[in-house]
Amino acid sequence: MRISAMGPALCLIVLVLLAPRPALGQSSDKPAKTPPGSEQVLRDIFNEVHLLRVEMLRTSVSNYRSQILLSRIKVEQDQVAQLTREMNDIQDRIASIRGEQTKGKGGLEDLVRKKDVGVVAPEVVNAMALELETLQHREEDLLKRQSQVALELDSARAKLADLDTRLNEIEREMVMTGAAPDVRPARKRR
Repeated sequence: MRISAMGPALCLIVLVLLAPRPALGQSSDKPAKTPPGSEQVLRDIFNEVHLLRVEMLRTSVSNYRSQILLSRIKVEQDQVAQLTREMNDIQDRIASIRGEQTKGKGGLEDLVRKKDVGVVAPEVVNAMALELETLQHREEDLLKRQSQVALELDSARAKLADLDTRLNEIEREMVMTGAAPDVRPARKRR
């Protein structure tokens, strides 16, 4: 009799041990319902975070564009400065050549008179005339270069003005969006 009473008791113990039990510390109830207003608050927060991300992206793109424009402006300013220096150098050289030509013409007239008297050899007069002709060719070359540099300088100044205008547009964009933002804070619920 002892064996027959132990069999069902043993089965009962095994069933109790193997039966699924709810985990300790967890409730089998449904999660607590959130108040109806808190869902709207969460949506408002999500929308604000989304708008902030959009604004940060727009701002970073504007900053990137500004940095590129500033770099290009620096390059154009350097180009304008270099062309301006070259233009000044050409003008100085033209003025110097014209001064030499004026002196040379006076000297040539003097040499021609001396040649006519027989004091100076004709080769000296020819050398002076050749030197004046060389000065004339140098002046013509410099005048051509001066017109080329003037065109390049005008073009570089126009590019610089265009870049400056574009930078001002970006600045206006940033100021306008900063002054009247599309982002509206969520309404506070009571």
